Amino acid sequence: MFSYNPPQDLVEELGAANTHFSRVPTDVGEFVDILNLMKTVTDSQEATNLRFVFIQEIYGLMQDAQIKVPEGDKITVERLSQIRQQLKTTLMLTEASLQSNIDRFGKELELQIPALIEQVETVATALKHEMITNAAVDKEVVLDYLLDQNSALNKLEATARLYQHYQETLGVEVSHYDRLRETRLDFNVKIDLWRALKAWDEFTDLWTKTPFVSIDVDQVSQELAAYSKTYGRAKRQLDNAPAVELLRGLIAEFANTLPMVSDLRNPHLLDRHWAEINKLLGMQIQSDPEFCLGTLIAANSMQHSHAVSVISIKARQEAVLQEQLSKVVRKWDALVFPLLPYKNQKDMFILGNLDDILITLDESLVTLSSVLGSHYVEPLRKEATEMNHQLLQFQVR
Repeated sequence: MFSYNPPQDLVEELGAANTHFSRVPTDVGEFVDILNLMKTVTDSQEATNLRFVFIQEIYGLMQDAQIKVPEGDKITVERLSQIRQQLKTTLMLTEASLQSNIDRFGKELELQIPALIEQVETVATALKHEMITNAAVDKEVVLDYLLDQNSALNKLEATARLYQHYQETLGVEVSHYDRLRETRLDFNVKIDLWRALKAWDEFTDLWTKTPFVSIDVDQVSQELAAYSKTYGRAKRQLDNAPAVELLRGLIAEFANTLPMVSDLRNPHLLDRHWAEINKLLGMQIQSDPEFCLGTLIAANSMQHSHAVSVISIKARQEAVLQEQLSKVVRKWDALVFPLLPYKNQKDMFILGNLDDILITLDESLVTLSSVLGSHYVEPLRKEATEMNHQLLQFQVR
């Protein structure tokens, strides 16, 4: 008769709650479930009452209108009234024993917390195993060991959160597991250290085999910075432990190659610069498509890092001087001499006001004087000298 069968739905809902409240809790978890259900039932009590009244009113209207109600619906509505009353009685009994159960299970929980703290200390001690700081131990062995401790930590953290939830629900003081938090931080530093040591081979293998022209110095630097942060955290916690020193040495050795890589990737290197570099290193870098960072390292080329840096700096400075010369040329290419008609004669002109041109001339001579005075002017000296000579001729008036 009821399209959505609201009486049966409410019977099942209240019946389930009544069954739950009728059980005697045997541990703190079961009691906390009862407390949470009590809150849910209490919060929804007004809505539940409205549903019950609605059903009663519909049933009454059907009786008043002498509409035949199916026997099954009658039984359900009667059952609903009984269940509702039973739930009220059960709730009263539960509330009556509430404080005694809170005291009982609060004490029970207090007895469980020391066991948790003891297990935390067991993990903390395990994290002090000597192999964790030993650089000679196989990385996989250490990582497997650390991951076992992580599994234990995960369980302890889950238990700690559960106990805190219990305490909040019981309304008692919530415990703070500082030792557990410290142990997690200790673990994080050590797992990061050994993951870095394991990943290092892949990191260096990738970049030492990447064609030189494809090396992204910025990306390499960013990844290296991440390794350096890991080392910094491990250094603060483990001081000069062999495993920490191993990572430091690996980072330092690889970091020493980056300045040279950056110098060799200098876009301002011209053929004359490459000729110097190739002679210095004893290899033809530009003409070898397979040339990579590993080639440099294998040839012990890092010993020439300073000399390569000098050549690279020279190339950059020469590029700056070249741009200054080009800027002077562009200025003069854009200049137009002002012409004025001469005594109204057709096709005869004289120069007009030359102030702007003379200002440009003075500025250009200053620029050329600066270029010629540079320590890096030698490859451009002929061009700069000729340009300066031409402008000085123009200055004579």
